[in-house]
Amino acid sequence: MKASRSAEKNRIKGETARDKSFLAVAEKLFTTIETITQSPEGDLSLDQITRQTGLPKSTTFRLLRSLEHCG
Repeated sequence: MKASRSAEKNRIKGETARDKSFLAVAEKLFTTIETITQSPEGDLSLDQITRQTGLPKSTTFRLLRSLEHCG
């Protein structure tokens, strides 16, 4: 019985961690999309998006590649 409670607690902790991770990625993704769509200048460079979002360049690049892959 104790083992199953422990396993259940670990499962819930894992789900909570995944949820937080998913939300963090979603927030970064929406921030990036918002930056791109609200730009009056048209096309933005990676450096411009990175500056405006405050995200690391590698993260911004990865998000842009994911968006590109999705079409």
